[in-house]
Amino acid sequence: MSVAIQPAGSPASREHYFDTVENPVKISQYEKLLGEDFASLQKVSKNGTTALWGITPGTNNANVNKYKKLTIGDIVIFTRDKTAFASAQITYLFRNKILAENLWGQDNKNQTWEYMYALSNVKNLQISYKQLQNAIGSKVGDNFMGFRVLNELKSQGAEKLIGMTVPKKHLEIVNYWWVNQGQTYDFEVEGDFLWSPKESKDGSRNQYYKNMTLLKTGDIVFSYNDKNIRAIGTVQEKAVTTAKPEFRNAGSNWSETGWYVEVSFNKLSNPFEPKKYLKEIKPLLPDKYSPLDKNGDGTQAYLFGISNELGKLLLDFSKLPKEEFVQNRIVIDESLDDQHENEILQKTSLKPREKEQLVKSRRGQGIFKSNVKHFEKSCRVTGITNKKHLIASHIKPWRFSNDTEKIDGENGLMLSYHIDHLFDKGFITFLENGKIMLSPILDLKVVSAWGINTEINVGKFTKKQTEYLKFHRENIFKSS
Repeated sequence: MSVAIQPAGSPASREHYFDTVENPVKISQYEKLLGEDFASLQKVSKNGTTALWGITPGTNNANVNKYKKLTIGDIVIFTRDKTAFASAQITYLFRNKILAENLWGQDNKNQTWEYMYALSNVKNLQISYKQLQNAIGSKVGDNFMGFRVLNELKSQGAEKLIGMTVPKKHLEIVNYWWVNQGQTYDFEVEGDFLWSPKESKDGSRNQYYKNMTLLKTGDIVFSYNDKNIRAIGTVQEKAVTTAKPEFRNAGSNWSETGWYVEVSFNKLSNPFEPKKYLKEIKPLLPDKYSPLDKNGDGTQAYLFGISNELGKLLLDFSKLPKEEFVQNRIVIDESLDDQHENEILQKTSLKPREKEQLVKSRRGQGIFKSNVKHFEKSCRVTGITNKKHLIASHIKPWRFSNDTEKIDGENGLMLSYHIDHLFDKGFITFLENGKIMLSPILDLKVVSAWGINTEINVGKFTKKQTEYLKFHRENIFKSS
């Protein structure tokens, strides 16, 4: 049994790994392209799907002879970011140029990843390059560039290392991203999200939009606007399909559905201009899909993958403490009943992604939370603006709202935990003029102990908010 080392750190490789390894391919969709290989792949697939990978012929067909050394049962170790991050076992080998182009397109040398193999038993690893170097006896500084198949002795060392390693999911590698935001900056950063169409206006593939699907929980995003890095965010959830958020006049020519990624942003108190640090930054910019041009000005595109080295350098320039952007989630509201959620999940008229967004809105997540933040910047009662201590809470309860109201930003308030409890349970409500109403059954000792100023005016509401508040007063508020 041989072990192959497969680098997967380039933007294209990361995309391929997400598209066809993390998300196995449905074989039946490509039956005509597979020809005689279809039956064999069906046999090794699980529930009709299998993970697929491929390599290009390489310069002067350098990879072809390496590929021919592989056999069914061999192990592939995937590497990137100075880590062996995954392993898998080969279940079938075949060559199919047309299928490869359909799955992955072509590289900048007009080659495609036509020397293909199917994989099973994909598992996460957390092995440093140093550990891998020691296991296979390679030289110090070996960065495992290029596809290679190890000899018998080195393969045994690699197999032993993999067998002794327990995956540590909580130590996932953090990737760094750069988003160029123009008119959507205020909407996205205030709303804690990224959103893009899925393809260009002419229907063609767009790498900058495709990158949205490569974001994963914990990744760091640098927000670039008006020549400055102005905010840094932490990805909270992977991309989902949603309707276009409220951007007003921005993005008017975009499609009505696209990729939505929840990101917890922190605005920098001292934004910085990357162009001023171009001498340090330029050597770390990617050759292809760079967020800055050669003069240090922003590229006219959306989301870019950047190296760990550049990401860490930008963090140093930001002077933002690490704790400010790591694990920065809003606490979600679990108070509403499960029955209605089950009813949504059983609806046959809704697409899976629509169901997901409606269920997420129950917990103050997803596009609902982003929409609320467009209207509400702080707790109406306490004045707290730190989003780590606020909940996106429905005015008209989720279980009583129709599908549109469930994600309507004007059907929400950002509230401190204790205020949300009182509002959600009907112990307080708000009048149209901004005054607080207390339920006669509310224990005033609680109000005093929590230091709630019941005499303040919480400010004006939008017309739609007043309509939702009328429902709250009439149906939720405990008036007696």
